[in-house]
Formats: sequence, C-alpha cells, structure tokens
Amino acid sequence: MFISIYATVILWEYLEEVDRKILTYFVRICHLFVNRILEIKSLDEIHKKILQLRLTGLRKAHGPEEGSRVRGRLTGLRKAHELEEGSWA
Repeated sequence: MFISIYATVILWEYLEEVDRKILTYFVRICHLFVNRILEIKSLDEIHKKILQLRLTGLRKAHGPEEGSRVRGRLTGLRKAHELEEGSWA
C-alpha cells in the first residue's frame, strides 16, 4: 500500500487526466482489498477467542474430557468447511 501511495505522489504531475483517474481507482481498490483482508483477519481472531472462551467454560463445567471432545468436533467441522469452500478464511 505504501508503494501505491508513494508512486501516486511522485507520478501525479506527469500523468494525463485519464491516467490520473486510473491510478486513483487503482489506489482505491488496493485500499478496499487491504481493509477487507484486515476485516477477515479480525473476524477470524474474534472467532478463535470466542471458541477458546467456550472451551474454557466447558472444561470448568464438565471437565477437560468434554473440552477435548468439543475441540475435536470443531476441528472436524473446520476440515469439512475447508473441503467445501477450498479454504478457511
């Protein structure tokens, strides 16, 4: 992203109007993609923390065996999702 911004500033005065628009849209698209990637990573981190809290609660309430059993089921669900979707985003 830094390179896109840096290149925009340096090249701006040498570009024609059409090229400026193209470069502007390119930088906007890059910005949107970066935000989307960060959003997905944030959601994944939140999801993992929720699962960890749930497993901790299960272990406290039912013992470590129940937490391990549930974690195994979650791992199986994740693998099934990876096969179905092609990735676990």
